[in-house]
Amino acid sequence: MRTDKALVNYQGKPMLQRVYQVAAECTEQVYILTPWIERYQNILPSDCNYLIESQPGKGPVIGLSEGLEQISAEWILLLACDLPLLDAEIIQSWINKLPQIPSSVLALVPQRSGIWEPMCGFYRKEIKIDLNSFLNSGKRSFHV
Repeated sequence: MRTDKALVNYQGKPMLQRVYQVAAECTEQVYILTPWIERYQNILPSDCNYLIESQPGKGPVIGLSEGLEQISAEWILLLACDLPLLDAEIIQSWINKLPQIPSSVLALVPQRSGIWEPMCGFYRKEIKIDLNSFLNSGKRSFHV
């Protein structure tokens, strides 16, 4: 795309701002993982929680791994910056189901038209072990 998708306007707002607002409706803590904090400070609230991405450009699986290392919540909702149709009611309905999910299940990832949407899913903190093994094997994509 050769442009920062987070800053692309959708219905008059940068997409990252929209994703942040939907996430903030659903949870108390929203984190932005980025190597470019200064790029987003003027479109997000001043109390936004930023995590520094140490390996920019290496892909979202590495980003998820870095986020899991820095956030201690039982479940992490991973959202891409470019989800213009993200809906807080749908996200909240998934959040309401999380307590009933067996501990053996490490992720809740939606599927649309038969395609998994890993950049809009919940990941249990215990997935770190499997994710690290996955990354250590040289894999970098959600779509294996």
